[in-house]
Amino acid sequence: MLGVLALICSIVWIKALTTEDADTAAMACNSPSPAAEPGAEPAPALGQRVGASRLEEVEPAPLAESKVRVLNANNQRGQAADVASRLGDLGFGSAPGTQYGNDPIYVNGDLECMGQIRFGVNGRPAAATVQLVVPCAELIEDQRTDETVDLVLGSLFRGIQPSNDAEEVLRSLKNPAPGDSPKIDIDLLEAARTARC
Repeated sequence: MLGVLALICSIVWIKALTTEDADTAAMACNSPSPAAEPGAEPAPALGQRVGASRLEEVEPAPLAESKVRVLNANNQRGQAADVASRLGDLGFGSAPGTQYGNDPIYVNGDLECMGQIRFGVNGRPAAATVQLVVPCAELIEDQRTDETVDLVLGSLFRGIQPSNDAEEVLRSLKNPAPGDSPKIDIDLLEAARTARC
């Protein structure tokens, strides 16, 4: 009896130590609902949902070159302004024009997830940098041609809280040598991109 119990305990421990955590994938968000107001114009198209692998091979852009606009899609008054300020404190650049505001796609404020990082092909390096501070956000690639990134806050967003590894990478991205791309340890970058969602 004692041998059977020891065998079961051994199997459980081996399974626990060799199983990878499946909770590292970004959260999936709901689709936008139509505008609740009668006669409202239709919202712009969302873009294409892409997996984290879209940015795995992309080297993050320096912070000052990562132009970010923060949009509120959760009806939390003032949260987008606070997050935009926090990103500025970390060294992120601001997108031209409006730096924060309400999301034009989730017009009812009903984004049910952590949030979304929206970017175009030219904005992939900046999106890879934003992903370091919100690794659980869903990635949306759209048709924009500039390098700006929209960080859209959902109902489960609780703030910018980069991991220790992400903070180390952000320090490397804050003040790179002029004319030189930041030197980032690949293992550190991989660790920074891994988060429990």
